[in-house]
Amino acid sequence: MSSWFRIRNLKMTDEFSENVTLLKSNHEMGAWHYCKISSIYRELSIGHSRPKGMVPIIARINNTSWETSLLPVKKDNSYFVAIKADVRKLENLKEGDKFTLYFKFRI
Repeated sequence: MSSWFRIRNLKMTDEFSENVTLLKSNHEMGAWHYCKISSIYRELSIGHSRPKGMVPIIARINNTSWETSLLPVKKDNSYFVAIKADVRKLENLKEGDKFTLYFKFRI
């Protein structure tokens, strides 16, 4: 199914979900835990991004929710969401775990 077809009936107020894997990136400033989000949401978020292309969202894993942003990945137009340590601890998530990330745009 094309991304245009999937996106045309979506609204900014909808709750979205992605089946994702917890990844870890080592950086000189410390390790980041994150998950990648499909580029399909880029079209929907046009006009709602903040500096550097960040798109504010409310993310949720099971019963744990927090305010964060979709952060752009320039090389493939996808996004990533950083998964904070307290969220990983509450949801008992480790690198490589698969889970569903739910999110709503903060508009």
